[in-house]
Amino acid sequence: MARCKEWIGVLNQKYPESLAEDWDNIGLVIGTVEQEVKKILICLDVTLETIEEAILEGVDLIISHHPLFIEPIKKIGQDDILGIKIERLIQHRIALYVMHTNVDIAKEGLNDYLAKILGFKKSVPLDSKYPLRLCSYAKEMSTDLFLYNLMEKLNLKSITVVNKKEKIKKIALCTGSGKSFLEDILKTDVDAYITGDITYHAALDGIENGMMLIDAGHYNTEIIFIDLLYDFLKKTAQKLDAEIVKAQRNGPIFKNFV
Repeated sequence: MARCKEWIGVLNQKYPESLAEDWDNIGLVIGTVEQEVKKILICLDVTLETIEEAILEGVDLIISHHPLFIEPIKKIGQDDILGIKIERLIQHRIALYVMHTNVDIAKEGLNDYLAKILGFKKSVPLDSKYPLRLCSYAKEMSTDLFLYNLMEKLNLKSITVVNKKEKIKKIALCTGSGKSFLEDILKTDVDAYITGDITYHAALDGIENGMMLIDAGHYNTEIIFIDLLYDFLKKTAQKLDAEIVKAQRNGPIFKNFV
């Protein structure tokens, strides 16, 4: 039976921890590298519901995309949610391994996976240390057709668009919250930029610079992490002898009210 360190070794070969941003908090956050792993749960967020699901499923290792915490912890108590989460994980001997900006940046990581889902044959990083991907179709297509395809692929009922154009060919994309890269995008010749969490002022900058922005949502552009990791680990599961499951309680946090 494989131990935690063997799974970490496999993940590091594909998505090295060294790629992560300095501010990030990735890797084995809770648990020990010597822990035996019979069952793994993959999730986007380490919520209380996700932890309870892991407990019920008899999981030994959770692999999440979003960190449980980034800032240093000053106390761990039962009077706050973070303290309860940590206590539950330790109490039930569940290790937590986080893959965040390293899997965003890595070749064949989350951004390349989104590009593949959207039908781009090739995606090129803007820079080796950037999650941004520059993609293009063989020929121009109707923006409406592209948006309907995007909504279908990411299971969106609606989508927010700023400065909509008629035709589209070249696209920049960044999963999650990528508004901080807008200045870099404006230096390229792309027709549109897909990301999540576009704020009012970022949208205004896009309009004034003639850039089409597509806010596909933080959740919808990153929940695909679960499928990416599941497909990758399933190829390794037989060799290391562990069951891999996808989190079922990791739904969207925003709800539409009609």
